[in-house]
Amino acid sequence: MGIFSDDEITEINRYQRSGMYHPLTCPNGHGTLVATPDGLLCPECEYRQTWVHAWIRNGNWDVRNR
Repeated sequence: MGIFSDDEITEINRYQRSGMYHPLTCPNGHGTLVATPDGLLCPECEYRQTWVHAWIRNGNWDVRNR
């Protein structure tokens, strides 16, 4: 089992693409991280982030759905 569930991956990546807020980014300057079952990964280096705020994971970031 991975760090994030399928639903969480969907929500995190939706947040990342939304343009509503600043996306979670690589600290090495490579840009936006991509959610996977094993964490948020940088597509350009080996950086992996294993946490995300609950309000991003559960979709509460999207005020349009309230």
